Amino acid sequence: MKIKTLSILILILVNFQFVFSLSQDSYLSFKAKKGDKLDKILRFYHLPVTKDTKQKFAELNKKKIEEDFQLLYGVKYFLPIYIVESQNLTKFLKDKVPNEDLKVLKQRILNYTKLLRKQGVAVPKSTFLIPYNYLSAQVQ
Repeated sequence: MKIKTLSILILILVNFQFVFSLSQDSYLSFKAKKGDKLDKILRFYHLPVTKDTKQKFAELNKKKIEEDFQLLYGVKYFLPIYIVESQNLTKFLKDKVPNEDLKVLKQRILNYTKLLRKQGVAVPKSTFLIPYNYLSAQVQ
């Protein structure tokens, strides 16, 4: 009886952890090299170098970044670029941008992901990269 109860508790814990991890957004990360500047990193990843983008970057890296956006050598930072499994792309987009033309947006995302792969960014084949600004209403 104890083994059965313990097995059920472990199963519940594993399922809870799996569901919890799926509900959190995943972001692309990079490790800062010597001399890296935030503006240079944003341009490399084809993100707009704006106050908005820097603010989002700061939110994702609260305890790792200085007020003046100085990057520390060897520190792993998260970029405001979502990583989404290909089978979850449509659901992810519908949850984030219900009024957007999904076909056009999906094509932009595919092109963006291909561009970064071409630049040498390691992106698993079964995933897409979505810059946070693609989900904004102001993006055309």
